[in-house]
Amino acid sequence: MSACSVVDTGWRFGQSEPVAFEQRAEELAVTLTRVVHGDPIGSASGLAEEMGAVLEGRFALVCGDETHELLAGDGIVIPPGEARAWRLLSERGVLYRVWRYADVGS
Repeated sequence: MSACSVVDTGWRFGQSEPVAFEQRAEELAVTLTRVVHGDPIGSASGLAEEMGAVLEGRFALVCGDETHELLAGDGIVIPPGEARAWRLLSERGVLYRVWRYADVGS
């Protein structure tokens, strides 16, 4: 029996169908979301370390006192404790995010 599980996220490059994939483990949370201009983008607790990758579109990320513009193919790592806010700059976009919660179980 395999220890790994393969799951279909529902995302396919170039499609416009909604995607809202979420998986959780003990210390990790993973989301893959297609965002349309004007949709809210959920945020995680500032306690979590976050990694994000833009698969489609263009996003702005305010992280602490810095603002970053991210295009398809760009990724970012946000340390725990930093305030953050994502915003879609293009008409549509797909954002892949992973959170690591260091304080889970404590």
